[in-house]
Amino acid sequence: MAQLLEGRESNRLNRIKMKKVVLFLTIMFMSMSYAQEVKQIPQINVSGEGKVKIAPDQVCISATVETKGNNAKDVKKQNDEKIDAVLKFIKKMNVPVADYKTKQVSLNPQYDYEKKKTSYNAKDVKKQNDEKIDAVLKFIKKMNVPVADYKTKQVSLNPQYDYEKKKTSYNATQTVEIVLKDLSKYDEVMEGLVQQGINRIDNVSFESSKLAQHQSEARKLAIKDAKAKAEDYVSVLGQKVGKAIAISDNSQVYNPRPMYAAMKSMAMDTNGGAENETLAVGEIEITANVNVSFVLD
Repeated sequence: MAQLLEGRESNRLNRIKMKKVVLFLTIMFMSMSYAQEVKQIPQINVSGEGKVKIAPDQVCISATVETKGNNAKDVKKQNDEKIDAVLKFIKKMNVPVADYKTKQVSLNPQYDYEKKKTSYNAKDVKKQNDEKIDAVLKFIKKMNVPVADYKTKQVSLNPQYDYEKKKTSYNATQTVEIVLKDLSKYDEVMEGLVQQGINRIDNVSFESSKLAQHQSEARKLAIKDAKAKAEDYVSVLGQKVGKAIAISDNSQVYNPRPMYAAMKSMAMDTNGGAENETLAVGEIEITANVNVSFVLD
């Protein structure tokens, strides 16, 4: 019986030892696998830039009619009449309905204020202030504060003003945004808008209708630039550039604004009345900047 019990105990201990061995081997295997996973991969990080310059093929014009007056109803009516003439002119220029829209409408009171001087007697004000400061200084001395530890820091005597609302006027505005896809009409459209009542040009930007296509081209050029840089660096090391393992992209678009020479409505050449050019269109520069990490083979 004793031998049977000893045999069972021995088997139990053996099983425990086996479990410990299996657990130890499992931990070792996992540790080795993790070490392999975190093993650093030889790589190179470079930046690349791609630029595409194109001539714009459309222009976006933001133009406003602004009317001021003392009566809100009259101001709005006058502004509405002007914007009606502007919209009729835009239609006359065969601009598609989808290419222009009202962007903003406002009618706000404007206040004018009159500055009024507050009546006061400078001599009396100073005398009263001096009497109060005299009492303060006597109290400080009474508290046995050394003379070196207090001083007059600032003295002033200034008039104070009050403002009274003088009158109220009204300001009405309506902004129209136009996308003009025929640049040859630009001067005619700008002149016509002013003649029909536009008295504020808020923004003019030249754009490309194929922006997405050119952005794609710039990105490809940026990747090529990054790879060329990486190959330059590693060529002296006797290594090769492998697959890209990370790419970050940051693209920018510059829409040039016109350089005005003169408003065409006043641009008549002194040499026979020829029309002057009113702007330089410029180019749109589309830039793509990328950071790429390549594996080193």
